[in-house]
Amino acid sequence: MTLLRIGLKLQRTGLIATTLIGVTAGVLNALGFVAVAGTSQAERLAFARSMEILGTQLSYMLPIPDHLDTLAGYLEWRALGALVLIFGFWAVISATGGGRGDEERGLVEQWLAAGASRARYIASRVRVFTLVAAFAIGATMLFTYVAGTSSGEPLPVAGMASAAVNLLITTLACFGIGLVIAQVVTTRRAAGFGAAGVVLVLFLITGASRTSDVGPIRWISPFYLYERSKPLTTDGALEPGPVIALVVGAIVLIAVAVAALSSPIVRAAVA
Repeated sequence: MTLLRIGLKLQRTGLIATTLIGVTAGVLNALGFVAVAGTSQAERLAFARSMEILGTQLSYMLPIPDHLDTLAGYLEWRALGALVLIFGFWAVISATGGGRGDEERGLVEQWLAAGASRARYIASRVRVFTLVAAFAIGATMLFTYVAGTSSGEPLPVAGMASAAVNLLITTLACFGIGLVIAQVVTTRRAAGFGAAGVVLVLFLITGASRTSDVGPIRWISPFYLYERSKPLTTDGALEPGPVIALVVGAIVLIAVAVAALSSPIVRAAVA
């Protein structure tokens, strides 16, 4: 319980900041949709056509838009399409802080001296991040749903729940990337920059794949797998293959990081 409490304390700043960003993005986009899209069907269709043109120009940053005459489609494109990168960066910053930063601060040694194993320590950090990420994403979806409903544009409950699950497992996959990189570098700064760089490259690969054929390499990007599902516009349906790949990828990456942290050979190599 003490490990959990300390982990939550270490996550406090990131949790507050990311939750505020997610809630603000969701609420502002939900409330602003009616103002920019209009209320009549003709206005909505005209808005959708203009945004589709813009969406093509921004395909390197955001998913290809669809159903932009509805709030669900608009949020899936503009809000959730950008938030996944923000949550991904938060994940790798948190992972490198737990995987390498804690050692620099002497926290790992303290807990080892108290009888905790390295595997238990990192497992605790994974559990804490899963909890805080679920809270931040849940708050984002809840406040976005309330904002949409209050503006006369009710969102599908099943779609919001599925979108939350999709975003959470993608965030955990990025967390796994950060944990692995933290085990093969010597400082938190190097781990942070390295992990953020990897996540950015994966995001850019996904951006390129939206308009070009980049080959099978696109499947290594969690962001590409994330975009295979469109839960807000498909009544909450998630694509099983990509979702399973994300879950398996997150588990494998975290397991590799735990094994590396527990290996005296790896620790000696990066010491």
